Amino acid sequence: MSPNVRVVALTMFVPVMCGTVFVRRAALQSAPVIETNVLVPMRDGVRLAADVYRPSAAGRFPALLCRTPYNKNGQAALAKFFVENGYAVVVMDSRGLYASKGEWHPYTDEGRDGYDTQQWIGQQPWSDGKVGMFGRSYPGYTQVAAAPYRNTYVKAIMPEAAQSSNFEAIWSWNGIYHLALGLSWGTGQEAIARGRPRPSPSWVEVMNHLPLKSSMDMIGVHSKFVGDTLSHETYDEFWRAMSIQEKYADMDVGPTISPAGMTTSRTRRLRTSSTCGSCPARTMRAAGRNC
Repeated sequence: MSPNVRVVALTMFVPVMCGTVFVRRAALQSAPVIETNVLVPMRDGVRLAADVYRPSAAGRFPALLCRTPYNKNGQAALAKFFVENGYAVVVMDSRGLYASKGEWHPYTDEGRDGYDTQQWIGQQPWSDGKVGMFGRSYPGYTQVAAAPYRNTYVKAIMPEAAQSSNFEAIWSWNGIYHLALGLSWGTGQEAIARGRPRPSPSWVEVMNHLPLKSSMDMIGVHSKFVGDTLSHETYDEFWRAMSIQEKYADMDVGPTISPAGMTTSRTRRLRTSSTCGSCPARTMRAAGRNC
């Protein structure tokens, strides 16, 4: 998605979430209050790290949340932009990555952790009880993964280029394995979780190596998750555990704005899952449209 289109989407999303917010302009133009590495407790006692940005003015504000495996520090500029427009912002590292505690398990922890984080935000003294979410790609997935839990604080989400099924759109296409993503992204994230630098082998040699199951020997980083993606060659419980396509009926979040455009398969699935399929008719009606 081009930067200009993304700005337009964000401009639409912010007022839709909870209406126009009026805060003294002088307070908005002053430096935001920033708390770094705030440890947020999850239901199992693991504490995940978040940076909290909020206006310097006293009061309660609607909050925007982004949960990411790509280092929360990378969202600082966007967070400050939202604060200038009257919002509190929480950006959190996924479980087991960067400043967050616990073990990194791709995808499967994001729903529960997302709900617990939303609950925590709604109960903070600077929160007015209205929460929205934003993020692209995996941070888009963290939004839809939490949606079936139906947190009452959540008023809108904007999953940008998120997937509904890793088996049919991201990690494979009906069994055709995505070599570049699986072997490089999977082992790279595993390295970060272990506090090691991202591996940098000859990826062409790695992707031409057979059998695939021993390719991580060449990379020098072994990821159980990547190994599992190679061994589960059909859509089974392993893939279903990180899919949302069976959970559309459990979702009741609206409005949902879903910009897409990273891959054709994502675009097709988003048209199904995040516009009409996620909560039939309700989402579009909330935004003033009909399916």
